[in-house]
Amino acid sequence: MYSVNDFIKNWDMTRLVEKWPMRSESIPKMLIGIHGKPSHRFIVGALEIDQDLLGDESYLRFAKRWPRPRWQIPLADRESLDFENLRSRRISNIKFGQFSHQLHIWVVQSGRKRHPV
Repeated sequence: MYSVNDFIKNWDMTRLVEKWPMRSESIPKMLIGIHGKPSHRFIVGALEIDQDLLGDESYLRFAKRWPRPRWQIPLADRESLDFENLRSRRISNIKFGQFSHQLHIWVVQSGRKRHPV
């Protein structure tokens, strides 16, 4: 079973946070957790992001083991893991990289991938 804490911690997204104030329409609306082998991935949780707090320095975290600071994701609702009824849906054609900044993918509503490019 997954909890909200499995989703919100330690994201390497400083470069993205720096871009969002210049383009407020591009600020993400939800955080989705994906699990499974590449041939059978599914959404284990979808959470609404509190866009007003995303990038707020109170969510910035530091640790000696990280080359760059990491971020926690502020949420509008910490209770539900099924924002927009996406939980349990299958996902295909998603590729992640081996580096920390490649462990997340930023996709806009049209489906176009914005990060990593």
